[in-house]
Order: sequence, then structure tokens, then C-alpha cells
Amino acid sequence: MLQSMRQNTKVILWIVIIAFVGLIFGVWGMDVMSNSNRGARAGVIGTVNGREIAAEAYSRAYQEELRIYRGQTDLPVLPSVAKALEEKAWERVVKQTIMQDAILEEEIVISDAEIVNAIRTSPPQDLQQSETFQTDGRFDYQKYLSYVNDVNVDWRWLEDYFRSELPSNHLQQRVAAGARVSEGELRKLYRQSNETVDFTYVTFSPSDFSDREVNVTEEEIQAWYDDHPNDYRIDQRAELEYVVIPVAVTDTDRDRIRKQLQDEIVPRIEQGTKFEDLARYFSQGPTKNDGGALGTFGKGSLDPELEAKVFALEPGGITDIIENDRGFQIIQCQSVTGEGDDRSVTLREIFLRLDAGGETIEAVRNKTEDLQRNAVESSLAAAATEAGVDIFSTGPFAPGNFIPTVGDLPPANIFAFTADAGDISEPIIHNDRYYVFSLSRVDSAQVQPLSIVKRNVQLALERHKRLAFVNEAAEAIKSEGRSIEQIAASAGKDTESLALITRLGTIPGIGNDLDLILEVFAAPDSVVVGPVHTETGSYFVIRNSLTPVNEQQFEIEKGSLIRSLLFQRQDFVFSSWLERMKDSADITDGRPTDEES
Repeated sequence: MLQSMRQNTKVILWIVIIAFVGLIFGVWGMDVMSNSNRGARAGVIGTVNGREIAAEAYSRAYQEELRIYRGQTDLPVLPSVAKALEEKAWERVVKQTIMQDAILEEEIVISDAEIVNAIRTSPPQDLQQSETFQTDGRFDYQKYLSYVNDVNVDWRWLEDYFRSELPSNHLQQRVAAGARVSEGELRKLYRQSNETVDFTYVTFSPSDFSDREVNVTEEEIQAWYDDHPNDYRIDQRAELEYVVIPVAVTDTDRDRIRKQLQDEIVPRIEQGTKFEDLARYFSQGPTKNDGGALGTFGKGSLDPELEAKVFALEPGGITDIIENDRGFQIIQCQSVTGEGDDRSVTLREIFLRLDAGGETIEAVRNKTEDLQRNAVESSLAAAATEAGVDIFSTGPFAPGNFIPTVGDLPPANIFAFTADAGDISEPIIHNDRYYVFSLSRVDSAQVQPLSIVKRNVQLALERHKRLAFVNEAAEAIKSEGRSIEQIAASAGKDTESLALITRLGTIPGIGNDLDLILEVFAAPDSVVVGPVHTETGSYFVIRNSLTPVNEQQFEIEKGSLIRSLLFQRQDFVFSSWLERMKDSADITDGRPTDEES
């Protein structure tokens, strides 16, 4: 069992990398620092309030940022991406150093008993997700505890992990000790999400007056623009040009897959190897794990051409190699029942997917790398013309992951907001396509000039003026004692009814009109209220019923809600404290510049 545990431990100990690995990168960092002309001591890459930051600690932080960036995929690390990760790693080690000083100043000491208790009661999330400690897909605490209690297992690495983590946890608790969640605050938040109303309403919308002429002067446009700057503010935007070269299946790939069926699989069937065993080993279709079982089919249930092939088989017989857009398959008839039009066959398949082979992928990669080198020397447009491929534009987009016309591609997004205009990216492979990007431009966050948004300002003004028409029309039919149906009929409108709307909910067809929702909650039952004037229109409403908070359910959930909200608040308090400490710290950055490195 010890050997098995050691093998499993190799799988789950990647979290130890965060704390103990980085020797190679660390040595590199020391070498860089020794060559730097900034006068820093060898192996030291900067200081915070006089405390030295080791190059090895910085390297470990970089490796952790790299792991987070890559996640579960092998994403390429472009130079621009590496630069962004370096800055995040630097901020990480600066904050860690600030915390270390604070831990010493607070004289936080962790006892052995506290570490033992943490090991037994608070296994790290990464261990909980390890298959070693899973039963039926869920963390099995008893299984974990049995390993912890095994004297043959060396858990010193986990002791070291908690010895480094617990002081930081204690510091966070001390800094955020003043954070509190009151009963009244918790109940208010719970009501916002759980108290509901059912109501009926009549809408008077600006669209009712879309045909009424509205005059807007230049002075009004300028005044509206000046009074609503945030309405016309845009975040930082980038725009990329790019080429895309797909990894397309070639005739050589088709011949290779067909030959595999002919030379490796068909002879084994003829030699008596069970078809289902070969399917489990070779097949690449969804039926693989079921031995290629397709099911039973009657007359008329299959494509006519395929049906002719399989209904001509005797039990045990196989078709010739069948090719389609997805790949190649061989089908075996397992059994035949019935006769004539009532005849049915039970089938199995071996399916080989039509994929590009290594040579094809290598050829596309070489073509992309040649194009990228040419683009660096000239331009992406010139390189694309020489390679005979089209060039595309993404249009403007914001920082994040998603890029218009491309999709969710983090490396390209990071490149867009860390590169300079005209820079060319390294080749990036995504969804069987190679991309090369060029940064067209980056626009800073700004309030767009009136000359660009003037039409939007005019439309907003016109809508605002039509709201005045809406309000007048609603006020004109206001009458005490009339039902909601009578009000609707007098205006030639229909009533709408909704149920189970919360204070944080949306109203179908209207959206998140908080003013309207709060009016409905405040209204007495069965009394017509209105007109309620909001930015979306004017409304007459009648609250049919209010479903208050289920007190019993609230008491059941209160404990977990308090913990969740308190954790968020403590995290905010600590993060704010750490930012203030960083802003006031005396920090020297001894990392080599691009020229020095």
C-alpha cells in the first residue's frame, strides 16, 4: 500500500510545486540577477520595505501564474502573455512579502497541534478533488482520514504546506476581525432574493408615441451629452487583424486511415478476433465502450444505401469499408430476426475518425510559422498575400477572453492588450486552426466624442421627450375607483400578469426596472396603484399577492448565508488593507529590463 500511496502522491502533490518547486527557474533568476547592473545581491530580485525578495520566490510565483493561466490546457505562452504573467507574479511576491512582515509584527505563531488539526479537518481543495480520495465522484473524508492515519505514509509535505498557509490565514482573520453581518442585514438580503410578488399591470411605453414628431436642438444635444458622460464612456478597446490556416484533412490522411482498417483490423476479424473486442480497442466512435453496439434496426430505419449493405449480411458478416464525411467504418451484423418487411438486424461498428495526421499538422504549422516570420519582417497583409490566404479583422473588443469572429481565445486577448500597434503574435493553435494576429490599434477607456455618439444622444433625448408624452397620457386616464381592466380598456391596451417576481428579478418585456418592482412590493394587495413613472415607461399596477420569506427555511439557511457573506466581507476588508499597504510600501524592483535580459 505504501508503494501505491507514493505513486498516488505523485499525482496529487502538484500543490507542493507552489511551495517547493522552481529550482531551475530560480537558478535562472539568480543568473539574471547576477548579470544585472542594478547592484542587487545575487539571488535577490527586489525589496519591500527593506525586506529582500528572492529570485527563487519570484520564479515560484511565476510558475503558479503560469499554471493558473494554462488551467487544464496546454495554451501557448506568447511573449506578451509571459510579460503579463511576470507582472502578476511580481505583484504576488510583493504582497506575500508585505504579509510576511505583518505576520512577524503580529507575532503569529502556529502550534504543532493546530497543524495536526488542520491536516485532519481541512484537507486542501486539490486533495479533495484527487481521485485517490474520491468515492462515486465525491470526496470521501473517511478514505482521506485512513491515509492520514497510516504511519507508513510520509505527510511532512502537508505539514509544511499548512505551516506556510496558516499564518496567512490568521493574519487575514486579525485584519478583518471587525467585519460583521447583522441579523437585519442578512434578513434584508434574504428578502431581496426570496420574497416574491404576483401582480397585474398596464404599460404606457415611449414606443406608443414613435410616430409623434419630436424636435431636438443642438443646444439640448450638447447639454444632454454633458450631463450624461457615463452613458457614452467605453472601456479600453483593441482591434486585431489575423489570418487563419485550418488543419484540413488531406488525401494522404484518408489513405492512412483506410489502410489501417484494411491492414490492421479486417485481417484480425477474418482471423476470428471478436468484433466487439476490436471495437473497444480501435474504435473512436461513441459506441467504443459498448463494443461498437449500434442497436437493432428494422426495414426503413436506415439510410437506403446503408440499409442495403447491412440487410444483405448474414449473422457474423461484415460490410466493406464505408466512408463518410466523419470517417470510416466497418459494420458487423450480430443477429437477424424476422423475415421480409418484418426483418430486423442487430449491428456493431468499428469507426475511425477522419483526423489530420502528424505530417499534415506539421505542414500547416510550418506554413504558419513561415507566414509569421514574413509578417514580422514586412506586415501581416503582405505575408498573407504571399501565402495566398485571406486576412480578417475582429472589430473592436474589450479585455477578457472573447474575441469577435474568433471566439474564446485568452492568449490572443492578452496579446491584444499587452502588445504595441503593429506587433505580430506567435502562431496560436485553437480548434484545429492556426492563427497569427497583428495588433491594429488599442483605444484607451474614454468618453466618446460627441461627434461619434451624436446620433445616440439625439435618440436618447427623443426617447426622454416621449417619456413626457407617456406620463401625460397615463395621468390623463388616472381615475379613482376603476379596476386595472377598466384602465387598460380605456387606453386600448391589454393587461399583463406576472408571478413570483423578486426584488432582484426582471420583468419580461421590460427588464430590470427596479423603480417599478419596488412600487409593486410597497403597494397594498388588490389596490390599483399608478401611474408609476420610470425610465422605461408609465404603469398602472395591482399587486395580487405577496409571498413572504419562509421563516423556517430562512433559519435553516441562515448559518451558511452568514458564513458566505462574512467570508466575502472579510475578503474585501483584507484585500483593501493589502492594497493600502502595497501603495504605501517602499518597493524596489530589481528585475532586469528587456535590454538587460
